[in-house]
Amino acid sequence: MTDGPATADTARLELLGLAREALARLAPDLPVALSAPLLARLFADLPDAELAAESPEALAAAVAGLLDLARHRAPGQAKVRVQPPGPGRGPHAVAEIVTDDMPFLVDSALVALSRHGRVVRQLLHPVLPATRDADGVLVALDAPGGAPESMMRIAIAAAPAPMLAGLAPAAAGDWVALEAAIAHGLRDVRRAVDDFPDMAAMLRAASDAAGGVGTPEGEFLHWMGADNFVLLGHRHLAIDAAGAVTMVAAENRGLLRDASLPVFDALRDLGHLPPPVRAAMADPRPLAVAKANMRSTVHRPQHADVVAVRVDGPDGRAAGVRLFLGLFAAAAYNRNPRSIPWLAQKVDRILAAAGFDPEAHDGRALRNILDTWPRDELFQAPEREILKGARRALDLQLRPRTALVVRRDAYGRFVSAIAWLPRDTFDTKLRERVGQMLARGFGGRLSAYYIALGDAPLARVPYIVAPDPARVVAVDEALLEAAIAQAARGFQDRLAEALTAERGEAAAAALLSRWRDAFPAGYRDDATGAEGAADLALAERALAEGRPAATLARPPGAGTTLCLRLANPGGPLPLADALPLFESLDLRAIEEVPHRLTPRDASPLVLHGFTLAPGAAVEAARFPALLEALAALLDGRAEADGFNRLVLHAGITWREAWLLRAMYRWLKQVGFGFSQPSVEAALTAHPRLAWLLVRLFATRFDPGFAGDRAAAEATLAAEWTAAMDAIEDPDEERILARYRVLLDAMLRTNFYQDHARLAFKIDSAAAGEMPLPKPWREIFVHSPRMEGTHLRAGPVARGGIRWSDRREDFRAEILGLMKAQRVKNVVIVPTGAKGGFILKHPPPATDRAAFQAEGRGCYAELVRGMLDLTDNLAADGTVAAPDRVVR
Repeated sequence: MTDGPATADTARLELLGLAREALARLAPDLPVALSAPLLARLFADLPDAELAAESPEALAAAVAGLLDLARHRAPGQAKVRVQPPGPGRGPHAVAEIVTDDMPFLVDSALVALSRHGRVVRQLLHPVLPATRDADGVLVALDAPGGAPESMMRIAIAAAPAPMLAGLAPAAAGDWVALEAAIAHGLRDVRRAVDDFPDMAAMLRAASDAAGGVGTPEGEFLHWMGADNFVLLGHRHLAIDAAGAVTMVAAENRGLLRDASLPVFDALRDLGHLPPPVRAAMADPRPLAVAKANMRSTVHRPQHADVVAVRVDGPDGRAAGVRLFLGLFAAAAYNRNPRSIPWLAQKVDRILAAAGFDPEAHDGRALRNILDTWPRDELFQAPEREILKGARRALDLQLRPRTALVVRRDAYGRFVSAIAWLPRDTFDTKLRERVGQMLARGFGGRLSAYYIALGDAPLARVPYIVAPDPARVVAVDEALLEAAIAQAARGFQDRLAEALTAERGEAAAAALLSRWRDAFPAGYRDDATGAEGAADLALAERALAEGRPAATLARPPGAGTTLCLRLANPGGPLPLADALPLFESLDLRAIEEVPHRLTPRDASPLVLHGFTLAPGAAVEAARFPALLEALAALLDGRAEADGFNRLVLHAGITWREAWLLRAMYRWLKQVGFGFSQPSVEAALTAHPRLAWLLVRLFATRFDPGFAGDRAAAEATLAAEWTAAMDAIEDPDEERILARYRVLLDAMLRTNFYQDHARLAFKIDSAAAGEMPLPKPWREIFVHSPRMEGTHLRAGPVARGGIRWSDRREDFRAEILGLMKAQRVKNVVIVPTGAKGGFILKHPPPATDRAAFQAEGRGCYAELVRGMLDLTDNLAADGTVAAPDRVVR
């Protein structure tokens, strides 16, 4: 039995064998002496799982493509090819590179990809000895005596990556530009590598000229040469006695061989240098560190570092400056600055200028601040600017708060801003927002940022902004800091401020202890303090009442749309349940955003934010009526149908809409020929007439009506007649006229007793067409749970009550039974009566106990509705009318 590694190696050989067979089929003309070693080395570092995921044909195609590019290459040439995705090429773009092996090749290729917003899916990078003839034709691979060549195959993911700060995104399919960028980067690598010996010698000469190891500047340059600075370019600018600046072109090295690269934008035209630049060229300081305007195309995609070394003439004046372009090694950013020559002396001078006792608390704290100060700032900024920022950082340790320190580059090339932001609210969104505020504030673009997160309550974020050189923006830094502080305020701060303003400090503190951490991150990101306080109050009400609570508002600038906030205890309100309720009120849900709230020591609840579009213009004065209707729908006190649209359209309450619904249900039982949707549409089309119906009803039956009922009714009746005359649709006219006939036949109602059932008593003879015989009186009882009726053939009558299963025409069944009861009762009482009811939401018949219980409950509801309207005969013979019933 073989062990694991041997089995794995054998399996790899099998996979590569299949690829070799596929290569022989796909490219039979390829010499095996070239293809075999490339096949073996190209996939040597590919993990087993990735190798197994590739088909033999794909592996063969990768070898054939790379070998095709490598077959001919002139000495010193870097060959680059980017193949876009497409039919026959696969779903991913591929970059292929063949060049002489040298440092930084892989890094620099990745830099070009990164700057074009491309993500690497797979990187294959074998380095093989290659033998070529005098014409550059590849003769042998992986053979003794060959020169090492770097061969790269980079598969590019389909999804783009975020662009580096300050870079504009490349066009989605600009593969030609990507190929050119990779080739440009490799050219720069070759220039930097080829010229490295010369640049290293120039650096040593500059160190010697600065005093060597005997001076901080000389030691620093020596330290740079000890693998602490990646040398990428050198330029010598000479200054004559008249102050004219010229380029010593013969000493341009590395990336700066290209004389058109200015290093700094201010040096683009040496014949017309700005006065600050001329002053800097004559600066007595022997050494300075700065950031170039150009980004490095080699090793790391960041702005290159520039070390400027003053060149003194025989008379001691500045005769020129040497610019060493490159990148500080990672160690320069990770090491304690007091271990770096020249920088250590700079830190010591800053500490001395602060005037603190080095062993006292402030002295030690300031030293620690400088040890961790942004390294680029420590290299580049004047000592007084660093001390100002460090003092601010020291104060922030005592009183943590949002703060900003700004330094403008003396040449106007950039603005360096260090922002301290609350760590508990710091995230990518806040970092980007502050960066945008700084860019807008200084009239430029965000060029770079860095993040320092520790255990302190503040996150430190240095930003670099590149302003527009054509316009200098005057910035009130204190005001900008205040704006950033407002942007950085966490939700808890905003909520505490709003609650304190509304309820006082003591009440706010009690609420915050319960609700401080109750709101989820998505809510905290967007809500204002006032919104949080309002939603908190809504949630408190929902928890206290144990049922949904809602508010309705029209946000500023929202046009006609409404915002409904609904807090539901226990869990979310299913959209399938909520949407029919909104639609019944003619409110169309456009958007819903839920948030789960988890208060301390209380049950969780869900806060729903609905954006609603009403079917008609609605004033804020109608919001309470709509909320009452929604609450009744959620509680099951109201039914979800088109009659509820009248709350919005006719300006009535949900109970008045219930009255019109109950009247229709009675009309349907006596054979009214119009469907419920037709009736709902007719009432909605004539909302004023719907309103007049309920006003006429109130004028007759509201026990609290004050004034002359007859006069008020006459005024309403006159308006009713005029409005009816204006109706053009005959069906709508018939529907509304029938409602008026029924209203005129009503004798009494329990509407104003505010029960969960609605009952009205009718003079059947006056109530219009219906199946004969017409009862002497009848009572109709309606609720979301049941419907029922009681028919009486005369003032004194007798009969029972039936549980009916004829939902659509139970009155016809009861009427037939009343006729039979009249015959049966002729010898007992003058006439007969009969009542009956239906269940609207019966439990499953299989649950017999629940079914029976619901039947008994609905029977009791019918009897209660009848008793709501019934007079009582007192012992003294007087008649007592029911409470709040107008007879």
